[in-house]
Amino acid sequence: MADHALTPGPILEADYTFTGGHTATGPLLAAAAETTGVVVANIASASGLLVGLRAHGTRVPDDISVIAIHDHPLAGAFDPPLTTVSMPLFEMGRRAVALLLDTDPQNAIEEIIPDGIELIPRASTAPPRA
Repeated sequence: MADHALTPGPILEADYTFTGGHTATGPLLAAAAETTGVVVANIASASGLLVGLRAHGTRVPDDISVIAIHDHPLAGAFDPPLTTVSMPLFEMGRRAVALLLDTDPQNAIEEIIPDGIELIPRASTAPPRA
């Protein structure tokens, strides 16, 4: 974000459920009147956020863009279809377990994010409003 002269907005905590995303809608809108986009931790909480935004009269993506972490076949069925970040979770888990089993202290810190992370653009995102 710094490379693009962007300032991060508030970080709101919610659980990883539909209800968590829905409940976070009010505080998100109150804390971030100028926010043009939000990244949500998973599909379930993003679905709750989409419903909450609609209930508040906030249009996705016209008023705010929404992206969820990790892709799921259901992401394309939301209204609007949800932009996601696809991650190779199996490979990430495999690397994490290998690190846990590795007894060499030289390998204690290693990045476990492999290649294959991909943005899956759908209709929940748009360029920021002017």
